[in-house]
Amino acid sequence: MKSLYELKLNEIRYWKKNKQQIFARDEIDSFTLYLDKLGNPKSIPKSRGSYYIDLISGRIISIIEEDNYIIIYPSGIKVNKSSLVKNNKLLDKVVEVVNKDIDKYMAISEDILYYTCFCNSIFLWEQISEIPLELVEQEIIKVKKEYEDGKDRATRKRVLK
Repeated sequence: MKSLYELKLNEIRYWKKNKQQIFARDEIDSFTLYLDKLGNPKSIPKSRGSYYIDLISGRIISIIEEDNYIIIYPSGIKVNKSSLVKNNKLLDKVVEVVNKDIDKYMAISEDILYYTCFCNSIFLWEQISEIPLELVEQEIIKVKKEYEDGKDRATRKRVLK
């Protein structure tokens, strides 16, 4: 691990899952993701940006630079470039999160990095402000099937817009 980064997310809107297993739009004042830059490994489909792995959740994301912003994929969340800060000494913070707040971190990061992508897609088609988990799970299954059937380019474009 030689390229460690903090992705500081301030006042972003995302889809948050509540205790009733319903997703609703929410805003978080501040949240930091702890990332290791993978670049563009040959084992992962080519990206216009770079791949990163979340050091706590293990999720792989792509970050694409666009003007003064970066876009986090698959969620499509757009933040200022200055939000991504190199910090090769952040492992102590990672250990602290794992020891104290791992459940909270995992829930928030999963909503931001993963579920927001599917909720955005459902919202575009259904125009509903509260999305049941079952609907999100159906969308995930649908996207996975399209990907497996070789429709991954069209699916990626539809989901990531």
